Amino acid sequence: MARRSGATVGRPSLIDVASPSVEVIRALRLALVLKGGGTTGSNVVITSAEPGAGKSTIAANLALVSAGLTTPEQFNAKLASHVTNYRKLQTPLDAPGTHKGPPLYGGGALVAFTWDTMIHESTQNARGLGDVMRALLRDTKKPYAWSDIEAALTSVAPGDWEGFHRRYISGTEPLPLSEALARVGLVLSQSGDGSARVTPDPAAPEAAKARRRAMTGSPSKRGSP
Repeated sequence: MARRSGATVGRPSLIDVASPSVEVIRALRLALVLKGGGTTGSNVVITSAEPGAGKSTIAANLALVSAGLTTPEQFNAKLASHVTNYRKLQTPLDAPGTHKGPPLYGGGALVAFTWDTMIHESTQNARGLGDVMRALLRDTKKPYAWSDIEAALTSVAPGDWEGFHRRYISGTEPLPLSEALARVGLVLSQSGDGSARVTPDPAAPEAAKARRRAMTGSPSKRGSP
């Protein structure tokens, strides 16, 4: 639990590493390994300029990713949770404001997931979102502007990233989630309570299944969905 302005705020001590944006944390871990000459070292300090910036979340995710804890079921469930939250967002993703909460976080995670599917498809699984993060770490000084992110995306997988930003991030078009999920052999449906549901598509081509395995780090298994 964390205390802020006299009120107790509940915060998870362990974060589900099945989040689609967990590739960002993997990139962070790799950057630490490379910086340390092959090891992450015995001490890593995570800090920020102000409270509530997500230090605990980053630290928990980094620990769990380093342990390699995730399952396909967790990945799909987290995707569905992000979709359910994102559908509640009433403004563009990059609209000013600091109180959008889970709908904004869900949308951001789904942008990362969608980009990752696009990059894996265009590079035949040779590259992914982690490469974009490494390009940002290598070539850009914080804070990042959209032009920096676009340049990093283009360096990894050339495409109409500006068009994507214009339509789905600064614009009001909903993210193309059905297409993104189809790229990795998943299908979006609705549960009885109205929440989103993400499940493997039994009719998905093998190339889509291979992309999903590449993105999630799941080993290839004969007969796996």
